[in-house]
Amino acid sequence: MTRIAFAPVVVAAAVSAGAQDTLRVDVELVTVVATVTDAEGRYVPGLSADDFVIEDNGVPQQIVHFTQDQDIPVSLGILIDTSASMARRMRTALGAIDRFLGTLHFDDDVFLAAFSNRVRLLEDLTSDRAKLSDALRDVREGGGTALYDGMAMGLGKVHEGRHDKHALLVLTDGADVGSDIELDDVLSDLARAEVLVYALGIDPVQSDSSSHVRFNWPVTLIPGAAGLPGMRFFDRPVDMDVLRRFAAASGGQAFRVSGVWTDGTADDVDRILDQVAAELRSQYTLAYYPSPETGDGPIHRIRVRVDGADHTVRARDEYRSR
Repeated sequence: MTRIAFAPVVVAAAVSAGAQDTLRVDVELVTVVATVTDAEGRYVPGLSADDFVIEDNGVPQQIVHFTQDQDIPVSLGILIDTSASMARRMRTALGAIDRFLGTLHFDDDVFLAAFSNRVRLLEDLTSDRAKLSDALRDVREGGGTALYDGMAMGLGKVHEGRHDKHALLVLTDGADVGSDIELDDVLSDLARAEVLVYALGIDPVQSDSSSHVRFNWPVTLIPGAAGLPGMRFFDRPVDMDVLRRFAAASGGQAFRVSGVWTDGTADDVDRILDQVAAELRSQYTLAYYPSPETGDGPIHRIRVRVDGADHTVRARDEYRSR
């Protein structure tokens, strides 16, 4: 199995031009994970490096490393919103995640974290599915939705994994409340990280107003809800715009989940998680050294396409120099 380094690689070339003069050129190896689908939305296997065109700031680049990721293990972080508004749906959500863990590659290493008012690591990186399942049974809900703090923690933790390919799965039903960092900080980190983000945004339950009602911030507390004794939280609805920005910046996907929680089933969530598991094994990894013509600015725009074919390619849309 071919493995390439997803962490930034710097190539230094030193050319002596005299006793005092040295020319030094530092170039980052940029890696891009690409998902290719046909007109029917099916993943396209069997492509080669020659089939791809990758542009950096509009300049075609030479692909120096290429893999199809069918057998490449992944380091994966699962971030679970455990805010009070998730109380009625938590058991269903955790059951879907537990089933998802059973679909992963046996060598994938996974960590579990929860975010509400703060971020908590539930289980560190491991390939032991029993440990992960045990950690899911210990989840407790309550508090706010520190989504951005959760993302920041996840982006750092997943790079501690054993594998070169990194992904985050985020499940939330609300907008950020109470994070110490800002959205722009998360997006900036994403543009530097090589991490795929798959986000599931859970709509409020419309047919059961006792569990989650659309309401404007700030949070209103009224007697009688789970989370705090005698109190009910009315959270802001899920912010799909933010989740889509996470996905676009990383090359992953954002999914909106509606109407799945009123009957206690998780069919839609299971279907989405099955799709995520399949996608991680149906991607291509491309790497290149940016040519001088791309410029020396900190932000580089990326475009990836399959030459001469009616295929859709999804990949991160930019990177930031380190």
